[in-house]
Amino acid sequence: MLISFILAAFHISPSILAYTNRSIVQHPKFESQVIREKTEQFLEGLFSSEEEFYQLARRWEADWYVYQASMALDTSKESPRYVAGRKVVPPESALYSFHFAPETLKHFHLTHQNSYYRIFKVGDPPESRPQIQYQPGFDLSV
Repeated sequence: MLISFILAAFHISPSILAYTNRSIVQHPKFESQVIREKTEQFLEGLFSSEEEFYQLARRWEADWYVYQASMALDTSKESPRYVAGRKVVPPESALYSFHFAPETLKHFHLTHQNSYYRIFKVGDPPESRPQIQYQPGFDLSV
């Protein structure tokens, strides 16, 4: 049996594990130094290039990446931007592409989205291109 690993933010990974029975990269034991380091690497990766984030995903053997709109849009004190010490999302960052320009990504392929989440296949594109329903929250012109 082939095991598929899901890369997602620390705070939603436990739900993915519990409700989908899929293996996750970021486990919910934040008291662990290893998980705190992974969370830091994850956030830094989002603000780096797609290639750097891809190398991180490959190192963690992730097959899928679950993106949530708050990663780029939330500016509260609990937000990834605040925690990473980043006031702006650089246009050359993986985070910017995940939110506003998924068509420019080379290593992550959008397979599903709703108004809040996007699911990307990591690595090779899926065998067939899925029909993606438009969501205005991901449209830079809106």
